[in-house]
Amino acid sequence: MATTLTLCLAYFAYCNPIAHRRGRLLRAEDARRLAARIGSRPGSGPGSLPLDPHLAFHLVWLVAADFLRLAPSGGLRPSPVVAWRLATTPDDPYASFLDESYRDQWAAAATCLRLDSVSPAAWLQMARHAQERRVPESPSSALARWNGADEDEWRFRLRPGRSSALLFELLALGCFEPPDLLRVSPLTLAAPHARYLGYDRVRWLLETATGGTLDTQNQVRLRDWLCRAEAYRLRGSLLLTAQPHQLAELYAARRLRPYLVEQIGPRCALFDRAGLPALRRRLAALGYPLDAGPLGDKTAHPPAASPVVAAPPDVAELWLGLRVLAGLQRYIPLPGSSPIASLDRLAATVGTDEAAGLDALADRLLSDLHTVIQGRDAFFPARRPPPADLVAQLRAAVAEERTVALDYWPAGAAESKRHVVEPLRLEERDQLIYLTAYSYRAEATLTFRLDRVQAVESDQ
Repeated sequence: MATTLTLCLAYFAYCNPIAHRRGRLLRAEDARRLAARIGSRPGSGPGSLPLDPHLAFHLVWLVAADFLRLAPSGGLRPSPVVAWRLATTPDDPYASFLDESYRDQWAAAATCLRLDSVSPAAWLQMARHAQERRVPESPSSALARWNGADEDEWRFRLRPGRSSALLFELLALGCFEPPDLLRVSPLTLAAPHARYLGYDRVRWLLETATGGTLDTQNQVRLRDWLCRAEAYRLRGSLLLTAQPHQLAELYAARRLRPYLVEQIGPRCALFDRAGLPALRRRLAALGYPLDAGPLGDKTAHPPAASPVVAAPPDVAELWLGLRVLAGLQRYIPLPGSSPIASLDRLAATVGTDEAAGLDALADRLLSDLHTVIQGRDAFFPARRPPPADLVAQLRAAVAEERTVALDYWPAGAAESKRHVVEPLRLEERDQLIYLTAYSYRAEATLTFRLDRVQAVESDQ
């Protein structure tokens, strides 16, 4: 039962089902996918939403336990402290809600979801029997096992009954196919819920879930997959690539040429967004995602679908954001006044237990942030100013739009690294001079402190 509840919860967290346009709880497509995840088969009737009783009970359970909340727009979304609550109850985070003392919460959840036909008592009895019959898993058994790996995809078979917190995070990495297959690829790792996890976190999740170490070849492959998220970007009508040869390959594709309006640089071109579906298909075939920016893909949803209305922010989310903002003043000066007064006003509307959970989550976020920023440039002043001829050489490169090669010594590194860059601008902040440039090595726009640049050469 814990596994199927986590599978449902992850669907709302990562697949983002929108509210049904007729005011119903779920679209039929979402209901079918959710039912398949928990091993049910919803019936279908003319003009009715297929929502079988087993799935309805799962939704009532998750809402009663405050793992899911009904948004003002009508859709269901996870509580802001879901991951924290799963992690703090490693055995079975849902088990406590089998108690009869939660009867009022069950009734309120069923009414809120307009699922009054669901009888929580009968399903709770079934859930209790399932819990009693469950055979404890061996501590040494892994959550997932490898089921195949190639250049563009890894496949894993998931085992039920393991850590709900680990399963919830692991599902963020790939595409789940019932009953137990998880596919991980460069495209799934570039999805919004996975792309900011970072190499170390993704590797830890995979190694912890499988109980084995990622070999060197797969470590290199994982780094390559994560770098692909920034390889192709579309901002308005401007198409940007990380390397010049990537744009040249798009021009070589005959079906894309009509949409490539004009090349304005070695890595950028004007693109007709009418060709966005064709561009996505081409890049997906190559194993690359497309970062289409805030405009997104206007062709992703059929015209009949209703527009998604942004829901007002949840009080708990506002409280968490203000709590983190207030805590930041321990590390950096805030540009405005401290939000303590706003926190006090919101505290009356946040429950005591929820406030304690949010406070613990904010402390963890601030602790992680402190670990990241500790030792950054602001704490290491320049020992000597950069040579005047180096500054002049880089100013000329910026003015002439000329590519240069430089040897840069990052803070804490054992040796310098060579970067071939396109200089964009020079700026001075806090008595330090910085060069902002596009690095072909990192395939990203970086900022270099000139007092750490050892040599500059014109790139041939």
